[in-house]
Amino acid sequence: MAAELTVQAIGLDRVQGLTKRLRHELDEAERLGITKSAIAVEQRAKERLSRTSGGQEDFLWVRSGALRASVAHTAAERDSQGWLSRVGFRRGRVDKYAPTQEFGATISARGGGYLRFPIREGGGLAKSGITGWRSVKSVTVPARRPLGRSLQERRELIAQYIAAEVQAAVGRAALP
Repeated sequence: MAAELTVQAIGLDRVQGLTKRLRHELDEAERLGITKSAIAVEQRAKERLSRTSGGQEDFLWVRSGALRASVAHTAAERDSQGWLSRVGFRRGRVDKYAPTQEFGATISARGGGYLRFPIREGGGLAKSGITGWRSVKSVTVPARRPLGRSLQERRELIAQYIAAEVQAAVGRAALP
């Protein structure tokens, strides 16, 4: 051969190492962002379920606090598309009425009877002050969507959490 050319890549191992580190940091950033987002949605849902007086249709009057106490998020877990965390109602005492509050429902009396509701002096949930009773065949509970609305309200915050975690991850990966 009359002429020979040698090409040598110097520092490629360092680039591969940085790329591997960046992948790891971005994965951890996604997990942290998802976890922070789930906590924010859980907190907002609990706020929506914390009102003790009426006046706003989308907030519930609280009696026992069981529905609010049942709102929780799962630890972040990996699936085929990335990290996820679920926010919802834990199983237990609220199984019967949590879906009604989230999606709405029509509740009818059994056996063709009537549902009876106390009429209270000044409204509210006090156990005293009952001035009479009202009987109806059915009642429609509107969808209040404490979970769905909380997610909608927190979308911008979720984007900010994830963006901040990604930015921090890129900075950590670039450090020597």
